[in-house]
Amino acid sequence: MADLIRDILTGIGALALLAAVAVVALAWRAFRRDQQTLKTALPPCDLPALSPEQHRRLLDDLEAFEKGERP
Repeated sequence: MADLIRDILTGIGALALLAAVAVVALAWRAFRRDQQTLKTALPPCDLPALSPEQHRRLLDDLEAFEKGERP
């Protein structure tokens, strides 16, 4: 009987170890994919940056458009 319990616990331990290895492998894969995405980010843009007042006007225009006040 003790051998049966030991075999069951050993099997459960092996399954838990296998699950842990799978989780670590999937997490590592996701981490590497994120790192590759960061390396291949958008290329540099040669457009000038918006000034704060231009940015505010753009947001105001967008809000007015969403409300239906502008065509």
